[in-house]
Amino acid sequence: MKSGRFFWGSFLIGLGILMLLQRTSTYALDWHILWKFWPLVLVFWGGAVLARGTRLSPVSAGFAGLTLAAILGAFIQAGLDFDSMSTEHIGQVEEFVQPFDSTIRRGSFRLGSGAGSFTIEGTGEQLVAANVRTDFGHYVMRCDRVENSEDVSLSLEGENKSWSFSRSANRARMRFNPSIPWDMEFNVGASQLDLDLSLYRVEHLTIHAGASEVRVRLGDLSDETRLTVKSGVSSVRILVPRSSASEITVNSPLSGKNFRDFSKTESGLYRTENFSTAKKRVYLVLESGVSNLTVVRY
Repeated sequence: MKSGRFFWGSFLIGLGILMLLQRTSTYALDWHILWKFWPLVLVFWGGAVLARGTRLSPVSAGFAGLTLAAILGAFIQAGLDFDSMSTEHIGQVEEFVQPFDSTIRRGSFRLGSGAGSFTIEGTGEQLVAANVRTDFGHYVMRCDRVENSEDVSLSLEGENKSWSFSRSANRARMRFNPSIPWDMEFNVGASQLDLDLSLYRVEHLTIHAGASEVRVRLGDLSDETRLTVKSGVSSVRILVPRSSASEITVNSPLSGKNFRDFSKTESGLYRTENFSTAKKRVYLVLESGVSNLTVVRY
């Protein structure tokens, strides 16, 4: 039996058992301690590769899956459900607005933050509107105008490095003006990213995230969209429109991949059947650690 089956089987069984025990309050795992041992996943998987063809290969792969399950189980217990975090902590709530005017022909946006929940849903009349809430540090918005292009950044400053998932909140909900093309970049920690960009003309989107849950929905308003995701131990789900051809370049040998409706053309490269003839194209570059990568055409 292939080592990959032992890895994913052990991972799913281990994670399921840990989550079941969590619901019965019969165990407690310290995320901050276990996270230091994440390289053990690579050690065990490397052992499986070296022992390929022997009895030790599936054993090492199984231990790698169980180690990853323990780390993610602790992460979930610490507060992977970011929307339910910090019900007892109101935190600092702020509204940031950068006005839009007809002379702006292009926009770029950068978010720099720590762990938290970050959402884009719907559109707005302003260039950028953001509602943020944090129990630590404070956000600062900066704007720079170069000819007809507006560069906006929103960054968390004065962050408390000892912040804990279970005691603090860090959320940002953002909207943008849909009438101009956008370049966007998100640099966040262990986070939940839910970015519905189907109503925007996004030309470049870059995501740097830690152990995160990433969901991105792209539209077909741009002739060419380029999305790069670099993440750690994460769940990444990307929705791309069927009206656009799509290409996936993936560098994630330890991750599970679900690329339905894509054909593998060479190692690490997947394309839709209409790629050579379509007028609109989406280019995806996925680089991650041990993750679950899913790309769905809708």
